[in-house]
Amino acid sequence: MTITLGPVSLDLWHILSVGIGGGMVLIVQGIWRAAATDVARRITASLWLMRQIDRVTPAVLRHPMWSGTWDVTWEVDSSNFVQVNTHQGQLYRCFNSIALEGVGTTVTGHEIPYGFVGRLSRDKSIATGTWFDRRWGDGGYHGVYQVRVAGTGDHAAGLWCGFSETGPQINANKLTWQRVPFEH
Repeated sequence: MTITLGPVSLDLWHILSVGIGGGMVLIVQGIWRAAATDVARRITASLWLMRQIDRVTPAVLRHPMWSGTWDVTWEVDSSNFVQVNTHQGQLYRCFNSIALEGVGTTVTGHEIPYGFVGRLSRDKSIATGTWFDRRWGDGGYHGVYQVRVAGTGDHAAGLWCGFSETGPQINANKLTWQRVPFEH
């Protein structure tokens, strides 16, 4: 069936296919936006992908500056954590993206999986991104961070920032990453 509107002639099949195709695009975009707005899910997916890429990348191709096992130390003024926290984490790199994951501990001894996902600056000396922990399931507790690597490549220092769990303020404090020496 053909519909004629002045000088334009349209086939009903083309009208329906464009309408259905456009509707499908809107549905997929809606699903993608819903998934991408949940910070913890997005970061968890990024960590998983970086870990998989790191597993298939030969050791000779891994960049030594932003990979391996690191001691992650962060300072906080909170009743939930000791003031200075140090835990080991595994750092992965894929091109200009990095991901670090580890497990922290509260003052009550509860273990909390956490992660950092970020991008490297052009000269690879600065990492900027998002941190999160999974205490509250998929919702997570999150904030931002930035660290600068020292000239030797085995130490990075900077700041983390995030909303307070116990009040209306935004907290910020020191964040350091120290590479754990590789043992043969």
